[in-house]
Amino acid sequence: CYYQIGLQPLFKIEVPNPTKSVSTTTARIGDTLTYNITELVPSESPEFYYSGWTVTDTIPSSLSWNTGDVWITNEYGSNVTGEFSVSKAGNTLSVRANNVGSSSFYAHQYTIHVNTVVTSANLANYTSGSGTYLGNTASITTNRGVNNSNSVSTEIKYNINTSIDHGTITATSNDNKGASTKTVQFTPQRGYYINRIVVDGV
Repeated sequence: CYYQIGLQPLFKIEVPNPTKSVSTTTARIGDTLTYNITELVPSESPEFYYSGWTVTDTIPSSLSWNTGDVWITNEYGSNVTGEFSVSKAGNTLSVRANNVGSSSFYAHQYTIHVNTVVTSANLANYTSGSGTYLGNTASITTNRGVNNSNSVSTEIKYNINTSIDHGTITATSNDNKGASTKTVQFTPQRGYYINRIVVDGV
């Protein structure tokens, strides 16, 4: 709550927590996940303008993305990516506002969109007895401190596709849960035997 004279607040307005969402709660290797991080920047009197505004998000290492997969829109859906500096260090995204000293930055809601692709890399690090889950949070850092978003999570499920020469094999199935057990039955043709089994090239 604050008092206003015209459009100028008399007091600093509390920095809101960012809100994070994900495009799907279930995905498979090769699928695209889109993260959205929304942050409201309230109207501020010039004497209370931020000295810095940066959103950071450490994205799970099983997701592939580049800075070209990131764009920012305002509350009208207009692309305002040019008003921010986007960088990547490891798998951590940083989005810094370039114009915190300008009135044009304030009284807007910004949403950061990140397109990522699920890869097989490091999925074991996100797997437990309950399955494979990629979860994380984002944060906003200003000169007033750090505010964290809610957490989002996507379960990764596995497709099993099998093949055999000179025989039959039963196991092809979709949506298998991480850390679960799957039975595979091999039946060689008459006069053949199983020479080797190759899983993921090994």
